[in-house]
Amino acid sequence: FTSQASARGKTTALINELIDGQKVVQAYGNEEQSMERWYIATMHSDGSPETTERIRRHRQQRQGKGFHTLEWSCGLPNRFPQWVEQHPEPASVLLEDLGNLVANELFSPGRLPQSFEEEAETVRKNLILPIRNVSEAGHRIVVVCDMMDEDSGIDTPEMKRFDRWMQSAQQELAAEADGIVEVVAGFPNWIRKPTKGQERNQCSDH
Repeated sequence: FTSQASARGKTTALINELIDGQKVVQAYGNEEQSMERWYIATMHSDGSPETTERIRRHRQQRQGKGFHTLEWSCGLPNRFPQWVEQHPEPASVLLEDLGNLVANELFSPGRLPQSFEEEAETVRKNLILPIRNVSEAGHRIVVVCDMMDEDSGIDTPEMKRFDRWMQSAQQELAAEADGIVEVVAGFPNWIRKPTKGQERNQCSDH
């Protein structure tokens, strides 16, 4: 997100069918190479062998790439402001991924189904606004948005709620991001490529 009030930061929405930490790094531009790099890992560990292996694989993929890693599966409205206060110099932040954050919010203990308007506001308050605040503080943030599998065949009330939240979050992010890139087989395809020094209040149609 880049506003007229603070034109230093940038946000890129990165779309990837198969999340791969090594391939995601390719979305960074050359201007970010000298910045300190932070990786926000959002997967909640449920103790299952599949989740444990995926977390181990992602950690291995980040080795040697200069990332400082933070394990944040929830609580962005509280954690990001503290991080911004502690890191005044512009940094590159890679947040992987939006789907995990949406699921962590949607299926958190005690949360009951809400109307679409109420759930959309929850997404905006707990996910989109904290991301915007990081960019407005002058940092470069890349958010991985995993794509939904239309052929999965899963059609449950829970998955419908998840799909609704994901659509809301992705629309909010795309509406204000100054860059959108789809990564296919490790190669970035820029849907909207940010211009250096660009100021944006709202994005174009494409």
